[in-house]
Amino acid sequence: MQRIFMNTSKSIQIDCFSDILCIWAYISEVRINKLQQEFSTDLAIRHHYFSVFGHAEDKIIEKGGWQVYASHVQHLASQYPHIKIHPQIWSSRQPTSSMPAHLYLGIAKQLSEQRKLIQGGANILAQHFRQRFFEQGEDISKRSVLVDTIKNLDWSISDFEREIDSGRAYQALDDSLKAAHQLNVKVSPTLVFNHNRLRLEGNVSYRVMQANIIELLRQPQPSRAWC
Repeated sequence: MQRIFMNTSKSIQIDCFSDILCIWAYISEVRINKLQQEFSTDLAIRHHYFSVFGHAEDKIIEKGGWQVYASHVQHLASQYPHIKIHPQIWSSRQPTSSMPAHLYLGIAKQLSEQRKLIQGGANILAQHFRQRFFEQGEDISKRSVLVDTIKNLDWSISDFEREIDSGRAYQALDDSLKAAHQLNVKVSPTLVFNHNRLRLEGNVSYRVMQANIIELLRQPQPSRAWC
């Protein structure tokens, strides 16, 4: 019987790039969370937020206009029963940019690293931002909605404001944008494994994600594998 080797020396690093307003990232959110649960001791997932809808109107025009894209999103949602979509998003509920939300997500990541926020705070906040937009139809390009979301989590908004006032929040935002640029990430979501040795882009099923992680764990030295 062939022996199965497991790479237990260190965890697999996954850099997950997404835009908070991207429907495919919203669809994939549950898959990413399930990966973390199933492979909790073997995975280190880092979330990065880069601009696809940085100028939302320009992006929507590329896709045919507000009503065309709104209908497209509603059609996609009908195929994925695990998500909920507000009937008016992108039609009458039109956020101007994903960047304000990304700014606060970068702060949450920093605060988690500083242990001023729970571990994985940015991912938790991203889930709540997406819920406010996709499920409740609220405009998460508005500061008032973002701040209200943070307050509803019983987190200190003053910690977030200090990061903004100091400029460190913009450093974090720039770090994510640079990481996406350096790795030539164009698609939301994109999973980059082990420093760009492997990547999965777009609407990838959970089984495909799972199979790739299992294969990486089976190989003690992936770079020397021949098949």
